[in-house]
Amino acid sequence: MTDDQIFDEALRLTDAGDFAPAVTLWEELKGRSVDIQSKCLILLNERRCLSGLGEHDRARDLLRMVEEIDTGGEFCLYVASAYIDNLPRPQKREEAIKLGHEFLERNAKQLADPQFRVLAFEAKLSLGCDLVNVSKFEEGIAVLSEILPFADPTERRRILSFRATAFQHSHQDGAAIDDLNQIVQAEEHDQWTADAFYDLGMIYQSREAFAWAKQNLQKAESLKNLLTVPLKYLYVALANTCLSLREREEARRYKKLAEAEA
Repeated sequence: MTDDQIFDEALRLTDAGDFAPAVTLWEELKGRSVDIQSKCLILLNERRCLSGLGEHDRARDLLRMVEEIDTGGEFCLYVASAYIDNLPRPQKREEAIKLGHEFLERNAKQLADPQFRVLAFEAKLSLGCDLVNVSKFEEGIAVLSEILPFADPTERRRILSFRATAFQHSHQDGAAIDDLNQIVQAEEHDQWTADAFYDLGMIYQSREAFAWAKQNLQKAESLKNLLTVPLKYLYVALANTCLSLREREEARRYKKLAEAEA
């Protein structure tokens, strides 16, 4: 493959979250003679992969390399954002939130420039998700709502998922249902869809709408390999829902599946 083909494939793998094979390709490119701008792009993308693999020290070393060779400061905003993204979660989530706020406020004028649109979006997405994860739900909803109109389909499902969680914890079940329905209506087979069906099922169960609860929980079951919640929780929810519907035989079956997951 040519250098351009390797770069495109490495970027595709990185965007898909296949970080280990992407690192191999970024390393291959890094060892070749390239201009400073290309070298910085390679290092920044490899950093993203290493952070995703939990190799935060190696990722930080790459950011230092970018700082050393980027004498014109062309990539300084990207490096500053990457240092925040590289902080391990959940251990340093509060620090990431503090630095994320500071980064957005300090660089607001530059980030308003269209050339930094993607960087600003990613920084706000990370901040919004971190806020929800530390139970700052109203603030998280505000940040995620601001960037939702600019998200691509995959990012949109992620944003809606985090926002739905925030709505649920803020006792806004109607808004949460709206967001979760938008996720499942996309008909994608991914973790956001699987988790959305589960969350819908749990909301309907809490509302004693047991037929709706069962329908959504069984759709989550059909995507169980993508579900991020433990399968035991799903089967317990299905057993309880079937029991509420007086479907005792089915309730017993799900109870046994739950016990097998213990």
